[in-house]
Amino acid sequence: GGRGAAPAGGPPQDDSFTKELLQDIMPLIAKRYRVLTGPDNTAIAGLSMGGGQSLRTGLAHLETFHYVIGLSSAVGMGAGRGAAAGSTPPDPTAAYPALMADIPGANKKLKVFNMYCGKDDSLVVAGNRALSQAFLAKGVNVKYIEGEGGHWFIVWRRNLRDFAPLLFR
Repeated sequence: GGRGAAPAGGPPQDDSFTKELLQDIMPLIAKRYRVLTGPDNTAIAGLSMGGGQSLRTGLAHLETFHYVIGLSSAVGMGAGRGAAAGSTPPDPTAAYPALMADIPGANKKLKVFNMYCGKDDSLVVAGNRALSQAFLAKGVNVKYIEGEGGHWFIVWRRNLRDFAPLLFR
Protein backbone atom coordinates (compact mmCIF):
# COMPACT_ATOMS: atom_id res chain seq x y z
CA GLY A 1 0.00 0.00 0.00
CA GLY A 2 0.96 3.60 -0.47
CA ARG A 3 1.67 6.13 2.21
CA GLY A 4 -1.37 7.81 3.65
CA ALA A 5 -1.48 11.38 4.80
CA ALA A 6 -0.49 12.10 8.36
CA PRO A 7 -3.32 12.97 10.72
CA ALA A 8 -3.67 16.73 11.14
CA GLY A 9 -0.97 17.85 13.54
CA GLY A 10 0.15 14.27 14.15
CA PRO A 11 3.34 12.40 13.35
CA PRO A 12 3.85 10.88 9.93
CA GLN A 13 2.22 7.52 9.42
CA ASP A 14 4.40 4.54 10.29
CA ASP A 15 5.94 2.61 7.42
CA SER A 16 4.96 -0.99 6.65
CA PHE A 17 7.88 -2.44 8.62
CA THR A 18 6.94 -0.53 11.76
CA LYS A 19 3.25 -1.42 11.49
CA GLU A 20 4.03 -5.11 10.98
CA LEU A 21 6.45 -5.16 13.90
CA LEU A 22 4.21 -3.32 16.37
CA GLN A 23 0.80 -4.65 15.35
CA ASP A 24 1.58 -8.25 14.37
CA ILE A 25 5.05 -9.56 15.30
CA MET A 26 5.44 -8.21 18.83
CA PRO A 27 1.90 -9.20 19.94
CA LEU A 28 2.41 -12.69 18.48
CA ILE A 29 5.69 -13.13 20.38
CA ALA A 30 4.09 -11.90 23.62
CA LYS A 31 1.20 -14.33 23.15
CA ARG A 32 3.30 -17.41 22.29
CA TYR A 33 6.36 -16.93 24.49
CA ARG A 34 6.99 -15.99 28.09
CA VAL A 35 8.58 -12.57 27.63
CA LEU A 36 8.75 -9.49 29.76
CA THR A 37 6.86 -6.63 28.15
CA GLY A 38 6.96 -2.87 28.48
CA PRO A 39 9.51 -0.37 27.19
CA ASP A 40 12.09 -1.06 29.92
CA ASN A 41 12.15 -4.68 28.71
CA THR A 42 12.12 -3.98 24.98
CA ALA A 43 15.03 -3.22 22.67
CA ILE A 44 15.28 -2.72 18.95
CA ALA A 45 18.54 -3.18 17.08
CA GLY A 46 19.45 -3.82 13.49
CA LEU A 47 22.27 -3.64 11.01
CA SER A 48 22.50 -1.89 7.66
CA MET A 49 18.95 -1.47 6.31
CA GLY A 50 17.69 -3.00 9.55
CA GLY A 51 19.69 -0.41 11.46
CA GLY A 52 17.90 2.37 9.63
CA GLN A 53 14.56 0.69 10.35
CA SER A 54 15.49 0.21 14.01
CA LEU A 55 16.36 3.89 14.42
CA ARG A 56 13.20 5.07 12.62
CA THR A 57 10.90 2.70 14.52
CA GLY A 58 12.55 2.85 17.92
CA LEU A 59 12.94 6.63 18.04
CA ALA A 60 9.35 7.15 16.86
CA HIS A 61 8.00 4.76 19.51
CA LEU A 62 9.72 5.47 22.81
CA GLU A 63 6.52 4.31 24.51
CA THR A 64 7.58 0.82 23.29
CA PHE A 65 11.40 0.85 23.14
CA HIS A 66 13.80 2.25 25.72
CA TYR A 67 16.81 0.61 24.05
CA VAL A 68 17.59 1.65 20.46
CA ILE A 69 20.72 0.46 18.66
CA GLY A 70 21.79 1.01 15.07
CA LEU A 71 24.71 -0.86 13.51
CA SER A 72 26.10 0.59 10.26
CA SER A 73 22.62 2.00 9.75
CA ALA A 74 21.33 2.97 6.33
CA VAL A 75 20.88 6.67 7.13
CA GLY A 76 21.62 9.69 4.98
CA MET A 77 22.20 7.60 1.86
CA GLY A 78 21.93 9.50 -1.39
CA ALA A 79 22.12 12.84 0.42
CA GLY A 80 22.68 15.65 -1.99
CA ARG A 81 21.21 14.03 -5.10
CA GLY A 82 19.47 16.70 -7.07
CA ALA A 83 20.60 19.41 -4.65
CA ALA A 84 22.00 22.61 -6.04
CA ALA A 85 25.77 23.01 -5.78
CA GLY A 86 26.66 24.79 -2.57
CA SER A 87 23.20 24.35 -1.07
CA THR A 88 22.89 23.57 2.62
CA PRO A 89 22.41 19.85 3.21
CA PRO A 90 19.10 18.92 4.84
CA ASP A 91 18.95 18.42 8.60
CA PRO A 92 19.33 14.65 9.18
CA THR A 93 17.35 14.89 12.43
CA ALA A 94 14.23 15.91 10.47
CA ALA A 95 13.62 12.20 9.77
CA TYR A 96 12.93 11.73 13.52
CA PRO A 97 10.12 14.19 14.32
CA ALA A 98 8.81 12.38 17.43
CA LEU A 99 12.26 12.36 19.02
CA MET A 100 13.00 15.97 18.09
CA ALA A 101 9.63 17.16 19.45
CA ASP A 102 10.65 16.27 23.03
CA ILE A 103 14.39 15.74 23.39
CA PRO A 104 14.46 16.03 27.21
CA GLY A 105 11.60 13.52 27.48
CA ALA A 106 13.29 11.18 25.03
CA ASN A 107 16.59 11.38 26.90
CA LYS A 108 14.79 10.37 30.12
CA LYS A 109 13.19 7.35 28.42
CA LEU A 110 16.19 6.07 26.47
CA LYS A 111 18.27 3.75 28.64
CA VAL A 112 20.60 2.97 25.72
CA PHE A 113 20.78 4.83 22.42
CA ASN A 114 23.90 3.71 20.58
CA MET A 115 24.93 4.08 16.97
CA TYR A 116 27.88 2.06 15.65
CA CYS A 117 29.74 2.15 12.35
CA GLY A 118 33.03 0.99 10.88
CA LYS A 119 35.49 3.75 9.96
CA ASP A 120 35.97 2.21 6.53
CA ASP A 121 32.26 1.65 5.80
CA SER A 122 32.04 3.73 2.64
CA LEU A 123 28.34 2.85 2.27
CA VAL A 124 27.05 4.52 5.42
CA VAL A 125 29.78 6.07 7.61
CA ALA A 126 29.18 9.63 6.35
CA GLY A 127 25.45 9.41 7.10
CA ASN A 128 26.03 7.92 10.56
CA ARG A 129 28.59 10.58 11.45
CA ALA A 130 26.31 13.39 10.25
CA LEU A 131 23.24 12.04 12.04
CA SER A 132 25.01 11.36 15.33
CA GLN A 133 26.70 14.80 15.27
CA ALA A 134 23.36 16.49 14.53
CA PHE A 135 21.67 14.57 17.37
CA LEU A 136 24.45 15.52 19.79
CA ALA A 137 24.35 19.17 18.71
CA LYS A 138 20.62 19.26 19.55
CA GLY A 139 21.09 17.61 22.94
CA VAL A 140 20.09 14.02 22.16
CA ASN A 141 21.96 11.54 24.37
CA VAL A 142 23.31 9.25 21.68
CA LYS A 143 26.57 7.34 21.97
CA TYR A 144 28.29 7.10 18.59
CA ILE A 145 30.99 4.46 18.36
CA GLU A 146 33.15 4.23 15.26
CA GLY A 147 35.46 1.23 15.11
CA GLU A 148 37.84 -0.44 12.73
CA GLY A 149 36.47 -2.08 9.60
CA GLY A 150 33.82 -1.71 6.95
CA HIS A 151 30.33 -3.06 6.27
CA TRP A 152 31.31 -6.45 7.69
CA PHE A 153 29.92 -9.05 10.09
CA ILE A 154 33.06 -8.94 12.27
CA VAL A 155 32.33 -5.26 12.94
CA TRP A 156 28.74 -6.03 13.95
CA ARG A 157 29.86 -8.92 16.16
CA ARG A 158 32.15 -6.49 18.03
CA ASN A 159 29.25 -4.03 18.30
CA LEU A 160 26.98 -6.76 19.73
CA ARG A 161 29.65 -7.65 22.29
CA ASP A 162 29.71 -3.97 23.30
CA PHE A 163 25.99 -3.27 23.65
CA ALA A 164 24.51 -6.62 24.78
CA PRO A 165 25.69 -6.24 28.40
CA LEU A 166 23.99 -2.82 28.56
CA LEU A 167 20.50 -4.17 27.83
CA PHE A 168 17.74 -4.56 30.42
CA ARG A 169 19.69 -3.29 33.42
